[in-house]
Amino acid sequence: MSEDRRQFQRVHFDGQAKLQWDNHSPVTVQVENLSLKGVLLSGLEGKSTPEAGQQARLEISLSPDALVDMALEIAFVANGRLGASWVEIDIDGMTHLRRLIALNLGDAEQVDEELFEILHREV
Repeated sequence: MSEDRRQFQRVHFDGQAKLQWDNHSPVTVQVENLSLKGVLLSGLEGKSTPEAGQQARLEISLSPDALVDMALEIAFVANGRLGASWVEIDIDGMTHLRRLIALNLGDAEQVDEELFEILHREV
């Protein structure tokens, strides 16, 4: 029996993003889902990938005016998929991410509670 250790609500997101690490050229990936603390990416079959523990950058373009740009720490890479947690994200990116998750969950209050938990845990 596996235990789900996720503490934050994840939402499905069907969009592409650019993943970059070290001196590698950016790789186009598919975002499967995301939360206020992490992301699951796919579309890495046959591509060079970072390893667990490495730092990377991810850019998700939500619209021409809305870009979520963040630093990641890779948690795992397996079967063409990659899971990572946010290490750093700017205020505009977090604002866009919060709104996207709230709209998909239909519960802005829950998202605000999760954000409050993140901010107080890291202080």
